[in-house]
Amino acid sequence: MNQLLSIVDDGLVIKKLSVQTLDGPIQATDDVRVQGNIFVDRDIKARRNIEVSGILTVDTLKVKNLITENESTNEVDPNVDFTFVGKGEKQIDGKGLIWLDGATGSKQLVYKEGNRLWSTMDIDLARDRAFHINKIPVLSANELGPTVTTSNLQTVGELNGLKVSGQVEIDNWVFFNGYNNTLGVNTESPNATLGVVVENGIEVIIGGKDDKTAKIGTFSSNTLDLVTDNKTRMSITDNGEVIFGSSKFKNAVVKVYGRLEVDELVTGNGRQEQPLIIFKSTETKPVYQTGMLWQHDGRTRYLVYAANPDRIYSSDIFDLENEQWYGIGGAMVLSRNSLGDSVTESSLTKLGKLRELEVTGETRLLGPVNIPNLNIESLNVSKSFKVNIAGDDELTINANGDIIIGVEENKQRSVMLHGQIAINGGINLNNKRIITGQTAPALGVWNKGDICYNETPEMEGYIGWVCVQSGEPGLWCPFGLIMPVRS
Repeated sequence: MNQLLSIVDDGLVIKKLSVQTLDGPIQATDDVRVQGNIFVDRDIKARRNIEVSGILTVDTLKVKNLITENESTNEVDPNVDFTFVGKGEKQIDGKGLIWLDGATGSKQLVYKEGNRLWSTMDIDLARDRAFHINKIPVLSANELGPTVTTSNLQTVGELNGLKVSGQVEIDNWVFFNGYNNTLGVNTESPNATLGVVVENGIEVIIGGKDDKTAKIGTFSSNTLDLVTDNKTRMSITDNGEVIFGSSKFKNAVVKVYGRLEVDELVTGNGRQEQPLIIFKSTETKPVYQTGMLWQHDGRTRYLVYAANPDRIYSSDIFDLENEQWYGIGGAMVLSRNSLGDSVTESSLTKLGKLRELEVTGETRLLGPVNIPNLNIESLNVSKSFKVNIAGDDELTINANGDIIIGVEENKQRSVMLHGQIAINGGINLNNKRIITGQTAPALGVWNKGDICYNETPEMEGYIGWVCVQSGEPGLWCPFGLIMPVRS
């Protein structure tokens, strides 16, 4: 029979003890080994280390310092809650925080070689928080920090402003050189401050010639066109010639509000070394209706060369300075107060008070005139001249020269003319003007429906032109194609 109870050195030795309850504090001076589980209904307090060879399962773990290896080191910071200790970087690689939910795999925030933290999850900060480096914010929800000066961004959103110092390259197409302050489009080496190489290889430049002069144009020997509505309005050719408008449509209008100075003026195909304005006819365009025009208050005044007969025609009063006169062949024909000695004939319809009168030839007066030997071929009155029959003015010659035949209320009355009619001027038929000319009118105000008959008709030409849009001079279209005679 084994002895279960003995006394050794004033101590009670029990080989096997089975009790239900221990009442009071128990103090052990040596190891206590338990083969089964220990169930404790109150706190466990240890003054030294607790070593667990298996798994420690707790509902809540509260520690002041957590060391994950068996060996401690002097580098452990007691103020840090979690410390992973290893000999060398590889021993702490992969150490950190791991979350397991049993369904989607592990979520990790661990240390990786290269002095970096690695996470398998997004790191999401609270609103209005930012990532910092050495207490300096480097990234927030809507802003990079002020110390972030470089990036490899390939796409940016809509910028409210952009300030760049140094080189800029956009899609290998736009190049800004911050050292010499040049901007090149489709070229890395522009030949001016701004250089644009267009699709045909021509470089268009904008820059400065010197400290007082800017320049714009082409760098190489190429023609420069200025366009609107995709139509060339002005061209500067490679040899320096400046061209306005189209040679085909003659559609250029150049306005100069100020003084125009030229060393040589060439019009049409003519050239004149003297300071003269020359209008020269061509195969397609005569010199008629060429000259000078003035536009003011919606009206055009002109001094042009007119036909039938060939003459210089002015739309306004021609006024000479006082004491000057009109001359022909160097001789005075009309001054402010006299006709020249060479003027021997006239069609005057009114004379002032004559101091003397000498007449050679037939003189006829119609009406009671008590003047011996006086013959008058025309009658001049200060007001309108009218012929009244039965209370109606059947013939009226107004003071401005208009002649009215008939009464407006009686349009059924016939006007019979026996013989040929010769009209030296235009015709107004039901408020539509009918004139003749070698070309469509280029001057004056015309209404839709007005007609200009061609004075020089030719085969495969046109009978004339009709105004299809009122204006000054309006829009004219040819009509009446003249077909050749067929045998």
